[in-house]
Amino acid sequence: MSSLESAIRILQCFTPGTPRLRVTELAERLDLPKSTVSRLLKTLSDGGMLDRDEATRQYDAGPVALQLGALYMAKHSLLDLVDEAVSRLVERFPFTGYVAVLDGADAVVLRCRQGGYPLKFVLDIGTRQPAAEAAMGIGLLSQLDETKLEEALRAGRNAGDNVIPATREAISHFKREGWVEVPCLAVPGITAIGSAVLPPNDREPAIGFSMSFPDAAVDNQKRTEIAREVLTTAQHLTRAATRLASI
Repeated sequence: MSSLESAIRILQCFTPGTPRLRVTELAERLDLPKSTVSRLLKTLSDGGMLDRDEATRQYDAGPVALQLGALYMAKHSLLDLVDEAVSRLVERFPFTGYVAVLDGADAVVLRCRQGGYPLKFVLDIGTRQPAAEAAMGIGLLSQLDETKLEEALRAGRNAGDNVIPATREAISHFKREGWVEVPCLAVPGITAIGSAVLPPNDREPAIGFSMSFPDAAVDNQKRTEIAREVLTTAQHLTRAATRLASI
């Protein structure tokens, strides 16, 4: 393995979950000699890719890494970033992922990613679904003020005394937890877990996304895993949206 390949592996160890690492930690993770890791870290630090905290002897992202990140963010729209994130979710959970925006009372599907699970119910790109009945739509509704929310709920194709209170409860759950689980009313036995990315300004629209799956294929533990990954993805994307807004 070349020094360049080893340096790339070192950089890949720095994630939102592990933003700061020491020489020993990296050597253990990568099964490399401490001397090799130390030498490469010094080179990366001298070049600005990493910073070293002299007090803790930990390394974290440096100014050049942040510069490259800013260039990447400038090249990719928020929609592209959400689509890429949903693709990664589908790689981990082989079901169907959706990306949507709000139009009136509807969530409009912009992207669809299909996993390898054989049994699936797929909405085509361009499909309009009542946002109040979609996991990818609940978070989008949560951004509306009370007047606009009431208008959207009343305009929904299936608006009624039962649907509107259930939607408000789902919105409350989203605001508390950052994700929501919604059963498919059109196709019994299908459920979706979704969230939304709410940008800090009006330059980019809010974008909802969800993972849809057959109930029979997902036990409670797997549902918890999907919800956790959906939430983590939404948090990462929200930070990305904030960075995009500052460029």
